[in-house]
Amino acid sequence: MSSANTRPQGRALKVMLQTMPNPSPQDAADLATAPARTDGALSAAARNRTAGADGFPDPDTSGFLRLRADKSGRETLSACGIRIAPGADLSNTVLLHPDLRRSPLKLDFGRTRDNLVVLGHARRISGAMHFTGNANTCVLYGCKMQKGRHGSYTLSLRVVGEGCTFYAGPNTTMGGVNAWLQGAASTLLIGEDCMLSWDVMLRTGDAHSVIDVGNREVTNLARDLLIGPHVWLGYDVHVMKGVEIGAGSLVSSMSVVTRSIPPLTAAAGIPAKPIRSGTTWSRAEHATPEQIEEILARPYLAVHAPAP
Repeated sequence: MSSANTRPQGRALKVMLQTMPNPSPQDAADLATAPARTDGALSAAARNRTAGADGFPDPDTSGFLRLRADKSGRETLSACGIRIAPGADLSNTVLLHPDLRRSPLKLDFGRTRDNLVVLGHARRISGAMHFTGNANTCVLYGCKMQKGRHGSYTLSLRVVGEGCTFYAGPNTTMGGVNAWLQGAASTLLIGEDCMLSWDVMLRTGDAHSVIDVGNREVTNLARDLLIGPHVWLGYDVHVMKGVEIGAGSLVSSMSVVTRSIPPLTAAAGIPAKPIRSGTTWSRAEHATPEQIEEILARPYLAVHAPAP
């Protein structure tokens, strides 16, 4: 089988889009709500968490393909390896970068409505996204690494709530992430240039209730999770609800993070605790002085880094 058949590129997707039939008046009305969502894909709750912070840019979706679960949309997504589970409502929208390479990804919207999935430019996006609530947003910004190479995502995401936001910023990579986004208007935000290894688990809720017998109230409510830009999570790291990991920090493999971690901090253990401050990391095996200075000059790190 030729590489053209196994790895369709953006040009082929653009041709497919051009040959799609014009939408009916009702279809056009349904799609008219999509641009308003994409001009500011991050929800109000997400914006409140990241207001004024570098490392959480809103995605620019100009030039993206706007698709949904009709025949034309399914065919275009299928050409890229993306499958929408049967029964999806047409109000659910996928914004697809035209140069995204073949990606074995399943989108399961169930019986939900008005969800938005933004898939940026990456070498590969694999895994599954399951939605059991309405009006949720998932943004995989895209990742362009050094020397023009593009990174990849391996993600299993389950959204159990209404109006939730999952966001992974530019140049963030995921070796194998299991994310559970629970609670009304909950946010799970990952800043730019993060490196998440395999078997990483991120949760904003516990999936089941813990009840105080005395007052008959649920005690384990869902809480937002925020991972700052340029954070490295080693393999088999679990990050629990309510945690904020500061910019530039790193968490050792097999750690369980139950409390927030300051910026530029190395943490390890169960539960994870800071073991060294004034520390950050590089993707390079042995970072050069120029690479180190480039990292530390980033505004979201420079504000925390001590003067040399």
